[in-house]
Amino acid sequence: MQKKNDFTNRFWSLTSSKNWFLMLLSIIAAFACWLLIIDYENPVVKTTFYDIKIDYVGADELDGHNLYAETEFDATVDVTIEGKRNTVIAQKAEDIIAEVDVKTLIYGANSLPIKFTAKNKGIEIVTTNKETLNIDVDHIVVKDFMIDVFANGEIKNPYYIFSASTTPPSVTIRAPEKKLAEIARVFVLYDIEDKTQSFHQLSEINIVNAKGEFIDGLDLYHSQADIDVKIGLVKTVNIIPKIAEFNDKNFRLDDFGLGINSVKIKGIVEDVKYLNNIRTKSILIPKEQGEQLINVSLELPKQIELAQATKIGARAIVDHIEEKYVDINADNVIFENDSDDIKVELASEENKIELRGLASNFAKLKSDDIFLIIDLADLTAGEYDLPFEFYSAKDFELIEGQTIKLKLE
Repeated sequence: MQKKNDFTNRFWSLTSSKNWFLMLLSIIAAFACWLLIIDYENPVVKTTFYDIKIDYVGADELDGHNLYAETEFDATVDVTIEGKRNTVIAQKAEDIIAEVDVKTLIYGANSLPIKFTAKNKGIEIVTTNKETLNIDVDHIVVKDFMIDVFANGEIKNPYYIFSASTTPPSVTIRAPEKKLAEIARVFVLYDIEDKTQSFHQLSEINIVNAKGEFIDGLDLYHSQADIDVKIGLVKTVNIIPKIAEFNDKNFRLDDFGLGINSVKIKGIVEDVKYLNNIRTKSILIPKEQGEQLINVSLELPKQIELAQATKIGARAIVDHIEEKYVDINADNVIFENDSDDIKVELASEENKIELRGLASNFAKLKSDDIFLIIDLADLTAGEYDLPFEFYSAKDFELIEGQTIKLKLE
């Protein structure tokens, strides 16, 4: 009990005003010494992180605003940080965030600030090698381009490429305006080697610039086109003349012929290969006596044409039909069923019959070209107007109702 009282008295003696001040001063001095020791063991240091990737905030929204960043979103930055050594040692490159808000980009040249953040407390961003980024922005536009068609390989005669077209005939491309301006040609290719009939082929759409270099990175509404290739065939066919009706009592078509009887045509192989004849358009022959030279046109089926320019003509001979009287003498008459007891002679010195025929035949008519047959059966002496049968080596027609006057003795 005595010891406890001694300790209590000693404690209160130490907490007297004089001793209390000394004790507080000792505690502060001890704390300061502790801080000095800690600061010596964990000082403030700096370090630099290199090639920290920049995060482009809102990059996925540019396309929706029809904007395209010509500057690649792959920039890096060097960052120097400062902090207590233990904190700095624990710091990693991914703990330093470098951000650029690209949602504010507009068409043209842009300069955007880089925002730096350290995830860990006690770290201060001291310096960086760049504080802003320059980004060039282009408009994204939509444009249609016609698709050209080219063949690979060779096709052998008499076949040829009649036509080649695509479905669709054009392609819609969405891309930055400057990139679209580089496009010199949009085309597809198809194989033609040894083809003898029309066909379809699905082909990739190719895009090149003026140097023939392929352009990538374009947004095509469709990447392929269906090529419809029509193979043509050259073939020789016969010409069949179609003569307009020639009915006239005064004229007759005496002769007709084409200048050529066959012609080369060309067209889609499926239309041509079974075609052997081509008709002319209706040939109208003038009703004029003499030789007629006529230009002739062909009645070509749809999608069939002449393989080469060919002038087709026809020659027609038109003759005038005349009616004329022709002299008849005894040498032109044959008597049937005549009697040796009866003498027969023409009753008149001038005996004529009327004929119808071509003027050219009349001009060439000779006396022995015609003859008459008269039947004398049961006839006795006297004068008679008798009918007769008419025959001619030329194309003549006897006018009906004629007779020959005979005298029988």
